[in-house]
Amino acid sequence: MSKRTSYERSELGHTTTKRAKQVDENLPYDQLQEALGAQDEIKDVTKVAHWFHPKDLRIQDNTALHHASELAQSAKKPLVCIYVDCPADESWHGTSAARVDFMCEGLKIMQKELKDLNIPLVFLQCEDRKKIVETAVEWVKKQQVSHVFGNYEYEIDEMRRDLKLVKTVGDKIQVSLYHDQTVVETRDHAHRYRDAHENLHPLPQSMARKTTL
Repeated sequence: MSKRTSYERSELGHTTTKRAKQVDENLPYDQLQEALGAQDEIKDVTKVAHWFHPKDLRIQDNTALHHASELAQSAKKPLVCIYVDCPADESWHGTSAARVDFMCEGLKIMQKELKDLNIPLVFLQCEDRKKIVETAVEWVKKQQVSHVFGNYEYEIDEMRRDLKLVKTVGDKIQVSLYHDQTVVETRDHAHRYRDAHENLHPLPQSMARKTTL
């Protein structure tokens, strides 16, 4: 359960069909796709980074990590993984203490497994949830990273975070995101939010009750 006590954008007020229509016409997912597509391809690979998020804390069957590793190996350049630790963001999203402990234990195991593969996992500390992207960008620029990989997260806050990342890194760093949580891409079978309410399927007709003697 979220612990929000007020709207981050108070001018929006309560959710309405009007607001839903506005969101449908300018979806963060579409904005992110447009921003990713507008990037120039960077062919000169200096260092590759994979950004782990809370929902993809695994080494096996990790789509973005796989592609990051392939690029690093083909270019014979180092691969480094990062994770931004922000307790304020965990609190904002209502992450339970048990969930935080589970993630911490998983990260410790992952760090050891990655170390065995000569891949460092770097933990970045961030106190302000609104500066998560700035924390990551500052580090990758300082490390002269040319390519950043990550997996899509489909929640609104996470979409806006990744959109901010693409717009903040500049033209010397290329960001690549991969679908990793779904069987099909999210827009393949998507319906606009308001359509779900405007075009409801009729309820099934009542069936005649059979009586037995």
